[in-house]
Amino acid sequence: MSRFFARSRANTAPAPHLDNSYRSLLNPDYDSEEAADNDARGMDPARRPSLHRRLRSLPHDANAMASRSWLAVAESRPSGERPPPRKLVKDQNGSGRPSFSLELSDSDAEKDKGLVRRQIARLKGLYRRAEKPVAQTCFWEGVPENTHNSLPKQVRTVNQVRMATWALPCRHTASYIALGAIGLSVGLTLRSLAHHRPKTKLIKSPVSTQLPHLSEADLAELPYPSDILPGARDVDTPYGHIRVFEWGPAEGEKVLLMHGISTPCIALGHLAEELVSRGCRVMLFDFFGRGLSDAPVDLPYDIRLYTSQILLVLSSSALPWTGSDGFHLVGYSLGGGVAVSFARYFPHMVRSLVLVAGGGLIRHEHVSWQSKVLYSTGLFPEWVLERLVRRRLTPQRAANEENMAAEAVDTKQLRRQKNSDASGGDSYDKAVLSTRKPGITVAAVMKWQLTHHEGFIPAFVSSIRYAPIYEQREDWQVLGKVLAERREAQGTVPGMRSGRVLMVLGDTDPVIVREELLHDATGLLGEDAIEAVSLDCGHEIVMTRGETVARPVFFKKETGDQESTLSFSREVFAKLSPHPYLLRQLALKDSTAPTRTNGRSPRDARPIQIHTSSLSHAHGSALVRSGDTTVLCGVRAEVLPVTSIPQFRPRPPRFESSDGGGEDKDDADADAAELKEYDLLVPNIELATGCAPQFLPGVPPSTAAQTVSTRVYSLLHRSRLVDVEALRVWFTEEEEGGGGDEMKDEEEEEETRARVMAYWVLYIDVLFVSLDGNAFDAAWTAVVAALRDTKIPVARWDPEREAVVCSGAGETKGLVTRGLPVACTAAVFLEKEQGEPGDGRHWVLLDPDRLEESLCKEVITAVVDCSGGETRIRAIEKVGGTAIGRELVRGFVGVAEARWREVSQAMDS
Repeated sequence: MSRFFARSRANTAPAPHLDNSYRSLLNPDYDSEEAADNDARGMDPARRPSLHRRLRSLPHDANAMASRSWLAVAESRPSGERPPPRKLVKDQNGSGRPSFSLELSDSDAEKDKGLVRRQIARLKGLYRRAEKPVAQTCFWEGVPENTHNSLPKQVRTVNQVRMATWALPCRHTASYIALGAIGLSVGLTLRSLAHHRPKTKLIKSPVSTQLPHLSEADLAELPYPSDILPGARDVDTPYGHIRVFEWGPAEGEKVLLMHGISTPCIALGHLAEELVSRGCRVMLFDFFGRGLSDAPVDLPYDIRLYTSQILLVLSSSALPWTGSDGFHLVGYSLGGGVAVSFARYFPHMVRSLVLVAGGGLIRHEHVSWQSKVLYSTGLFPEWVLERLVRRRLTPQRAANEENMAAEAVDTKQLRRQKNSDASGGDSYDKAVLSTRKPGITVAAVMKWQLTHHEGFIPAFVSSIRYAPIYEQREDWQVLGKVLAERREAQGTVPGMRSGRVLMVLGDTDPVIVREELLHDATGLLGEDAIEAVSLDCGHEIVMTRGETVARPVFFKKETGDQESTLSFSREVFAKLSPHPYLLRQLALKDSTAPTRTNGRSPRDARPIQIHTSSLSHAHGSALVRSGDTTVLCGVRAEVLPVTSIPQFRPRPPRFESSDGGGEDKDDADADAAELKEYDLLVPNIELATGCAPQFLPGVPPSTAAQTVSTRVYSLLHRSRLVDVEALRVWFTEEEEGGGGDEMKDEEEEEETRARVMAYWVLYIDVLFVSLDGNAFDAAWTAVVAALRDTKIPVARWDPEREAVVCSGAGETKGLVTRGLPVACTAAVFLEKEQGEPGDGRHWVLLDPDRLEESLCKEVITAVVDCSGGETRIRAIEKVGGTAIGRELVRGFVGVAEARWREVSQAMDS
């Protein structure tokens, strides 16, 4: 802007004759005739002395100006235009600063009034264009009051003069802005009226606008061909045509599937194909304004319109769909919110309800301010809003469901960056929507829909505004009451007889957040009304994981008078929804005793089998099987000379019996410290690749293996299972007494001196061939069985060789162990998955399997030794939770005693 105004000032220089006049008035040395000659010769203005330079040469000090002669004579003019004689007179005006007056003769004053006024106006312009300060104030004498008042009262400093130069345009800035705003508003209004869509109630789908004009080859290449799914038909309704697909066995279970806010029903193609393969009859349809369905534009896209569309679609079938227990309802994304509202008003028609990443309870806090402004009504003209929405949905590449779902939810804070699909990556855009035509992807279908369906954007915007997407708490509360009535009726009332809703959710879904939906739905529907299934995927769950979603969503017919309800196999239920699956087994009302998913009661442990001497190249080995857990343990003994032990301290020999009788407490503590200080017991736990689903090849040792190894090592020393005396290699040196000592006793005549020269180090390796929970109990049992089976060679110290010499292969001695400590572990299962310990019921599950371990946060382990007829508690460990108290621990010791008898019997057999 500064450059613009600089150019403006350069282009508005004063006229040459006025410039010369002004200079002659202020500078008596200025030669006006020479300047006129220069103008006549056409001298370049850039080479002439500028007004700026002339003003720069003027003195600005008042005294300097007072010493200058200020009388000047006006430059000559033609005789016809020559003004009367006038002179410039210097005044002091009492301020200490000089002022000037232009003195005219009385006879010529009135005559030259017009000329003076013109010169005043010109001088006023010169003052405005001045770039250097002029520190004096000029008044005209003999000029009317209203004339000289129009002159600047004071010429300010350089910056003030420059601000004065801007004064003229700045005074009217507000007016200019107001006029510009008014003009813009009027222009937008006129443009809106000019481009307003004709008043119509319906926008035709591509079935009417595009498909009739294409050849067969072009039709085959469309991203959304009209015959992409079997059983296609167009249903004519007062709201426009609806594209419907229906196929599958006529006698099969009827399933109605509803898609999301933007993708047409082809997004549910994988799921529909899988359900048909399981004997179901499926029906899909495109919502109004999506896919191949028309778009009514005179109605809001609220639950009233969607409910009407569902009823119209159901009534269009040749088979009965609308009776009691007529069909199973599956809703995805927006379809989930619509399904909940529909089930609220027509519960008797819905046999079961499944929500796959279903909407309806999205919190308003996740709505971005851009979306609130953009989708507010009346703020933008509709044609402007449609352009903005189209641009948001297709920024640089084809739009997809993730981007469009993000229009309803601010997903920046919720998006998991580790999942490329959830963040709208290439794998999502390239997801195949149809098994019949693998070339059809999500990106291609969405780009075609945005380009060729004129009613898509209005339908999308209206759905964002009015569809059941955000916090539809009233509908969910009413549905919760309906489900509670169905559970109390125990199958006597038609419609959703089980009284439950199945929710299939994605762990990394940034649009439908699993934790928030489960929390809100549980508070509105009730805990007993929800069965949740979680999959490791994002909001694209039905498009990229359709086959996996279809596994729990299939139906089977029950015998007798029982109704056919939503169900799936025990294996699939356990993998997809483990907590409700286990809770259902433990909390059955018609069962006198709770039963676990593996068929055992809470206090039943898996039968155990122990086989010893399984490895031929180990000093001791054992194979333990407990259910589906198989553990192999081998013990290898190696000699460790004391010269290789830096911290070795010699100990006196112990003469007690080898069974430990007569051993005092100090010796026992010293032996335990020696065993641990010299690291004579070295356990190592290895979870083989493939022993459990989480142990993959090429990965470092897991924390589970390190934890079990640490616990085994600690318990080996605390239980004092191994006697260190059995690991020592002694050397005895005899010393004969002197000949003159006849008074010594017989024991003193021949003394012995014994030293420990080496130790046996036991390397205990435990390998899990398969693991199905309770790894510690199985590993400890295998270690104890292998140590009891260990036989080490008889070794002695050879002083001549200064080495340990072992006897032949047939001469061995058994490793001495103390007692038979047995570990018994139990886990605490809470009724509430997200609740705190102590809320609701809980069950103590003995010998938990892998499924039960993943659902329990509190574990207790008791190690008891009942050998010798007396129960000795070797260790008690508890991890997590507060459900287990002292009374429960005392009772658990009795359970551990019963487990000890089972393990002891297995070892002796």
